[in-house]
Formats: sequence, structure tokens, C-alpha cells
Amino acid sequence: MNIFYDIRTENWHHTHENADLFAGSAKEEISYKKDHSNHPLIPITIFPGNRMLVVGILTVSNPKKESGLGGNLTLFRDLSLYLLEHGILTYAFTGNALHSESLRGYVFSSTSNKWIECKMPLPDIVYNRIPSSGL
Repeated sequence: MNIFYDIRTENWHHTHENADLFAGSAKEEISYKKDHSNHPLIPITIFPGNRMLVVGILTVSNPKKESGLGGNLTLFRDLSLYLLEHGILTYAFTGNALHSESLRGYVFSSTSNKWIECKMPLPDIVYNRIPSSGL
């Protein structure tokens, strides 16, 4: 099964017509959509019970970078790609995303080789990669 993000509608969809799929700690439904041309596809496997595990990587912001993300982006990319191979949706986000109406994060797209900003389901697991302030 593949999932994809529709940038125009800010919704996640999947490509398997007769499947139900839910993601994240709030068990948000990922709906089926037949037409997914010209959208970034993210290959992912189905978990038992049609539940997709979601991991959020919490990091700092860096306005000097194109994505606005700080921290070790190479590590985040490698971790994201590895987890996707094992059916786990992973994204990076900053503390600012927690104050918005909906959680926005960045998914690494291997096809475009860049981070894509998306509306994301709440993560099941948060990996804290904010550097220590030394306190």
C-alpha cells in the first residue's frame, strides 16, 4: 500500500481501495483516493488492524535552512527513510507546531530529496532531539 499527501487539500490518502487505515495516537483515518497522480508517494506497509505507527522527531527551528528545521537533518532523514521501510510514518517538527491549530511537520521525500511540510497526525511516539540548554 502507498500513502500520499495532497498538498492542495492538506490530507493524507492511501491507494488500496478496500482498506481502512488509521494513523497516529488519535487514530486519524487515512482515506482512499483513486487519483493520486502528481503527488509525492510514500511507500508504507499495513500494520495489523490497519493501524499505522507514527513517530515525530521533535527538534529546534532554524530559519536559515530551507525547511526551517534545525538539528541533525542527515540523521533525521536516515531515520525517517529507515522507519518508512518498516511501515512507520516519521516526520520532524518543532515546538512551534504544538501551538498551532493542527500539527504541522516535515516529511522527507526520497523522490524529491527534500523535506515537505505537511499537516500531520499526532505521533504515537515523540523522539526528543532538542539539544540540551546546559541547565
